[in-house]
Amino acid sequence: MGKAYGFFKCDASLEKIEAEIPVIRRVSEIPDLVQLSFMKAEDAHYSTPKIMEFLEESIKHGWNYHVRAFYPSVPPEKTADELVLVMQGVLFFILIMGNGRFGINQPKA
Repeated sequence: MGKAYGFFKCDASLEKIEAEIPVIRRVSEIPDLVQLSFMKAEDAHYSTPKIMEFLEESIKHGWNYHVRAFYPSVPPEKTADELVLVMQGVLFFILIMGNGRFGINQPKA
């Protein structure tokens, strides 16, 4: 069973991020079996010391969101590949569509 974890910073609410996930899944062609769980980094807790170490480090750097991917019957490497596509989709919406989609203020030129 494959598990993968990611961390990112975003000014949008968790609800706004989750509202975009169906679009990201469709555009990135993420299989339906890949289960995604988004949460605020401060709310995430794991029994694995290494994952907690990564989580604590991400919080120190201001990364306020955490995502966990679970892909049954698939190696962790394949799960991580799918999570990379999800994270690219999240980054796209944060950077490109920010003003209209996530309600983020873009830097002024």
